[in-house]
Amino acid sequence: VLNIPALQGLFTTLYNMPIVPFTRFNNTIVMGSGVLSILLSPFVFLGAWHVVRQYRAVIVARYKQTRFWKAIEATSFYKWYYQYDQYYGG
Repeated sequence: VLNIPALQGLFTTLYNMPIVPFTRFNNTIVMGSGVLSILLSPFVFLGAWHVVRQYRAVIVARYKQTRFWKAIEATSFYKWYYQYDQYYGG
């Protein structure tokens, strides 16, 4: 990526900016890991999304059946928070 002639002007401009050179983007390892992370980020997002959905379906449902959670639900603070969350939550 660093040797592409069409991007030389962009890299020169970035290197002359005040803070951007501190990222060391002109290092081949840093640039390679940055490009790789950008390319792999959709796959990591989809994988994490799937894991979170499974976690919510299985683990949280099992956790809500414990005595500890039922004791938390019995408190007035939880009832207030649940009502607040219904009105103003997401």
